[in-house]
Amino acid sequence: MIGRIEGIVVPLVTPLAEDFRVCELSVQRLIESVRPHATALLPALSSGEGGQLKGSQWSTMVRYTVRYANGLPVCPGVIVDTDDELMARSRLAADIGAAGITVVVPPLDGTDTEAVIERFRRLSLASPLPLFLYHHGNEGDTDAVVQALSHLCQLPHVLGIKESSRRPEIVHALNQCALPCSVLQGWEDLLWQSPGADGHAVALANLEIGICARMRSTPSEPVQHEIDRLCEHYRLFDDDWYASIKRELHRRGVLSTALTAGAMHATLGVA
Repeated sequence: MIGRIEGIVVPLVTPLAEDFRVCELSVQRLIESVRPHATALLPALSSGEGGQLKGSQWSTMVRYTVRYANGLPVCPGVIVDTDDELMARSRLAADIGAAGITVVVPPLDGTDTEAVIERFRRLSLASPLPLFLYHHGNEGDTDAVVQALSHLCQLPHVLGIKESSRRPEIVHALNQCALPCSVLQGWEDLLWQSPGADGHAVALANLEIGICARMRSTPSEPVQHEIDRLCEHYRLFDDDWYASIKRELHRRGVLSTALTAGAMHATLGVA
């Protein structure tokens, strides 16, 4: 099992070719563009349209990411409807050579928290790969959410958590818990408000990983202001932020197209 995942973790977009297959050369170029500062790669998460990819696209994206990671840990997002499918993808990712899988934490509003913790305990023990958690819900009392996330982060075989609830106080509180896994801030505009975080896992890293690394090594308000400006410029707070990232990467020649999985569904008439 790999150790804690810290530093600049990149939630990769999923490059698609004109036929909507994953474009191998674009994946290679994308990884090479972030390699100077990346410490891990998270393909097929929300920025990678993980919930919209066909199974074949998902497995191909994971395979290409591992192929060109050159030692960087790869923890693909597994956004599926059932735990059986989650385990199947975990086994497939393990066979491909991934270091872990990234799993979305469901709402922690207090009603089913114990059931969520028990479910993740089972998953952490059953999965052939360790778990990287992704929490983006803004529900529930802060103290209760921190307590629940602390329990989840102390389960066996948990590598870390991308905390994206838009409550930086949760990152701060988790940092005070001396957890065995890492805690990463998942929102670009909250990096300055999350001192002590073990790293950043932000979509901007697809485009401007250098400034993300600078915010990590020498955090300051001026750097945060520049990050905020870049997010506005690239429209990273729009609902289709991943499409904006793809358009810019296509303009730069990193991606062969700017196509999204949504465009695939519309073209092919997939529900």
